[in-house]
Amino acid sequence: MVYAGLRLLFEDGKVEGGKVESKSSKDKHPNNSSQAKHLIDLVGTIGEKTGEVEVKISMDIIRLFSEGLYQSPHKAIEELVANSYDAGALNVHILIPQANNSAESLWVIDDGCGMDDGGLGTLWQVAQSPKEAKYAPIYRGRAPVGQFGIGKLASYVLAWRLTHISKVKDNTFRYVSMDFQDVKGRQWEPQRPLSLDLREVNESEVKNLLAEIKERDPTAWQMMFGAIGTESWTAAALSDFRDLASKLRGGTLGWVLSTGLPLVSDFKIYLNGELLKPSKVSLKPIGILKIGDPKDEAAIKLKDDGVEIRPKQGGIHIPKIGLVTGEASIYREQLTTGKSSQAGRSHGFFIKVRGRVINLNDELFGLDALNHAAWSRFIMVVNADGLREYLQSSREGVRYSPAVDLLRNYLHLKFNECRTMYARQLDRDLIGIDLERLLEETPSSLIRIPLLDTVRDQLLDPSKGTYYIRTPVFSNNKEKEEWIKKLDTVFDKGILESVTYESQGPYAKLAEYDPKLRKLVVNDDHPFVTQMSRGNRDNGPVTLFAQAEVLLEVLMRDYGLNPRATIDLMMARDRALRALTGSGPVVAAEAMRLLDIANQNETAMERAVGYAFEAMGFVYTKRERVGGHDGVVDARLGLRGDEFATYRVVFDAKTTAEPSVAANAIPFSRIQQFKTDENANFALAVAKAFDGETDPDSSANRSAKNDKISLIKTDDLRRLLVLHLKHGLTLIKLRELFQESFTVIETHGWIENLESELCKPSRQIPVLELLKTLEELKKDKGAPPTVYAAREKSEILSAFDAKDLYAVLGAVSTIVGRGWIHIKSDMSISLDQSSEQIVTEVNRAFREYLNI
Repeated sequence: MVYAGLRLLFEDGKVEGGKVESKSSKDKHPNNSSQAKHLIDLVGTIGEKTGEVEVKISMDIIRLFSEGLYQSPHKAIEELVANSYDAGALNVHILIPQANNSAESLWVIDDGCGMDDGGLGTLWQVAQSPKEAKYAPIYRGRAPVGQFGIGKLASYVLAWRLTHISKVKDNTFRYVSMDFQDVKGRQWEPQRPLSLDLREVNESEVKNLLAEIKERDPTAWQMMFGAIGTESWTAAALSDFRDLASKLRGGTLGWVLSTGLPLVSDFKIYLNGELLKPSKVSLKPIGILKIGDPKDEAAIKLKDDGVEIRPKQGGIHIPKIGLVTGEASIYREQLTTGKSSQAGRSHGFFIKVRGRVINLNDELFGLDALNHAAWSRFIMVVNADGLREYLQSSREGVRYSPAVDLLRNYLHLKFNECRTMYARQLDRDLIGIDLERLLEETPSSLIRIPLLDTVRDQLLDPSKGTYYIRTPVFSNNKEKEEWIKKLDTVFDKGILESVTYESQGPYAKLAEYDPKLRKLVVNDDHPFVTQMSRGNRDNGPVTLFAQAEVLLEVLMRDYGLNPRATIDLMMARDRALRALTGSGPVVAAEAMRLLDIANQNETAMERAVGYAFEAMGFVYTKRERVGGHDGVVDARLGLRGDEFATYRVVFDAKTTAEPSVAANAIPFSRIQQFKTDENANFALAVAKAFDGETDPDSSANRSAKNDKISLIKTDDLRRLLVLHLKHGLTLIKLRELFQESFTVIETHGWIENLESELCKPSRQIPVLELLKTLEELKKDKGAPPTVYAAREKSEILSAFDAKDLYAVLGAVSTIVGRGWIHIKSDMSISLDQSSEQIVTEVNRAFREYLNI
């Protein structure tokens, strides 16, 4: 394993890549006289023109494939280094310009195969990669990591000019230089390609072109021109830097290159003269799980989905992906701390395709957030070359497919295995409370006999039910009868043999006791368990509390309390425990409560507004700003074509001791600046009431209209939230509010009109019918249930738009929680409870938590 120690690599300060100055900084740092003949000044003036390279491209295409795919300057450089790897290089030298010398270029120099006339011509065949050809050249046995033929366009985000200078084995030197400014204003015209001069130079001339390398990296210079120098090489230079180049950092670049590219013994990367070496793991893992181990629990669980263990190949086989290898590790120590965490991560999933990590910026690889305690100590390196077929153009992620979803399911199960190992280790390491020893000293009449009676009663009459005690399962009646006969001796070895912590969702019971296995399962996701465990490495108190809950149920039954009443009381107790942790059914309840008291406290007002929008499907982020209580909410509308459609709203929450907020207390100009700073689409101000709110010509309403800032009263925001919880509002519909309404009169009227529309009989979505239909579709193991499938199956549902059905399901999920119903990223629906249970819980939440 190499990833656990990567973060330690950049803490010793050896890699000192400075900031790269953009073009605008040249006036501040004039060229040194010794470097008056900069590469830019020499290109085109040295060497004999021997031909032309055609580039069929437009500025629009360049922007699409560069700025759209490469937002990081470090990933742009990685593309050039990936080309070196594909060219069979053994050594790559990267030279980052120092901040005080904008005359220097950024160089990527390798000792790969080099490029002749044909190679330099092929280089600029945009989106036509020879690496994808059936008989593409393979250097040093390496499968190419490049795929789409657009990597060279990544350079555009950093610099205006990209120059390639290359030597091949016949001892000839050639170069071609692309100035992206020549493409400005150019449209796509296949018949009129851009022509780049292909020039041949002698050794003296090429040394003149590369003169700055001699001083900056003598080792690279010796590799190119030394007595035992390489037979072929290529030097790529970025010059005339753009603004994004100023964000380039040596530490982060080192991490990206060491982590993102294939780590093989015959490929060395030097950054500003220093060899990048992933440090060896100094931390000892609790355990390592190999993918494809004969006892691979995750693979066994997914056997029915087509996952096969392939021991001879050292991995598993996933349909339409193929062989997957690698290993998962879990550590005692957190891997997310230390200064180097600012440069990159050392935990999570590292998914490799042909040796190259494709998810550096997505540690979860598309999965939902996982248990933090174990996640911060978890590493899994996965080799899945078959994912190449599903790579996005940026090679920084994969497109959705059932095969990818199956891989994610496997990874999730593998994480859970590691999480269980971590929990067991804690139990071994920590000095907890030995409850079994305590119970041994307890009179049998107090605990053992009541427990036996409860279990026996439940087996003889299952209709009575229990809350915490799991009814044993038997393969046949004979086995059940035999076990009942031996029931008096079941607990001779003790009531409790093991305690495990499992992830069962935040809305499942706090614990369950299995008398057959004498095992207590504590729900790690229950809010009360989470609260008790926070900041406390000792599970003893949680374990003791969970067992006390089980014994409480047993003793109530023993004292003659009706079984149904006992269950009702334990359910009420569970709700009370959740309330003690500040965890209502969802954020909606907290938003409703805070909106009612919002004007009494500025922090409450800001949180109330943020929570209200969060309950309506937005992503809420608090902002600390001088002079106000502000927040940002983002609406993520999902994929529109190949891009994610979003819009952003900033808000300012105002409180006052007066009956209403005065117009001069609303900082319109500051809100406008806040909107600009956050690159937001809309802005709003929220208060209990506004001066002159019913007068269209009042100062507040006029300013709101002129500045296009929506004024919303807390009562109206509360009404909007209630409408969402009852009917389901789409984020697209809510965008109309911010687009069309600015004065208090307009926002109030818009919400009133919306309420009238939603209350029409024709707009009443039959939620139970929708849930029952999804429940039926769930039985089809071949395809996950979706709203679209439900509309096809039910004539009643076909009368409603799919987006409205999704909106109402989103509202239901907000009310009861994702542990009951969840809309996945692929728009399929996960139902973890029956339709009747969900509707009952919605009604209970409305009544008990939301008071509506």
